[in-house]
Amino acid sequence: MNNKVILMFCDLEGTLLNEKNGTLDGRKLSRFLDQINKLQETTKSTVYLHLLSPIPLNIMEKVLDKLDTYIAKYNRENRTFIRDIQGATASYPIGITQQENTYDRIAPFPERATNNFYDIAAEGKLEYVMKWIRGINNLNFCIYAGNGRNDFKAIDYIKKNSKGYSICPDNSRRTVKGIADFKSDDSDIDGVIDGLDKLNKYLIEKNRNEDTRDER
Repeated sequence: MNNKVILMFCDLEGTLLNEKNGTLDGRKLSRFLDQINKLQETTKSTVYLHLLSPIPLNIMEKVLDKLDTYIAKYNRENRTFIRDIQGATASYPIGITQQENTYDRIAPFPERATNNFYDIAAEGKLEYVMKWIRGINNLNFCIYAGNGRNDFKAIDYIKKNSKGYSICPDNSRRTVKGIADFKSDDSDIDGVIDGLDKLNKYLIEKNRNEDTRDER
């Protein structure tokens, strides 16, 4: 088991899920997991995947269960070890508290005295990222894959306060593209796969250069 941890935070709509119809493509997800496995091998770290979205709790539960099934199948077929989704944050239905929720992997967006749904989502994603970064002692680095304005604060925090990289597909908002480390000309999950491929190539080259310097 690898000791170091990579925290990977993923938005859903327009990143892992198709932005227009909210579908998940199994074949593309396998390619996404190929890149996660390669990342683990390159860095000798374990990736902890997290989902961040303002979708309702009950929908997030279904997404988590479906992704866990895909990951288990991928691991069996490829003899790999990719962890189940570590956690998520989502919107809780009115009248349901976190204490009443038995699905303990999902944290609620914080309650705010505002009707601005964008602010609630942006602050919720930021607080979730901050909590996890502060709670991991053996953190190698973070990755954030997102495309929306409500991802900006979380990405900005990672860039300023921890070792990390950000990925955005082509269907990302201009503000996100402006701070992303790895941009793609592909949309949705194809763009995330492309971004991870670029990150893996960057890390391999970085390791090669460090090894060369050590030999001198």
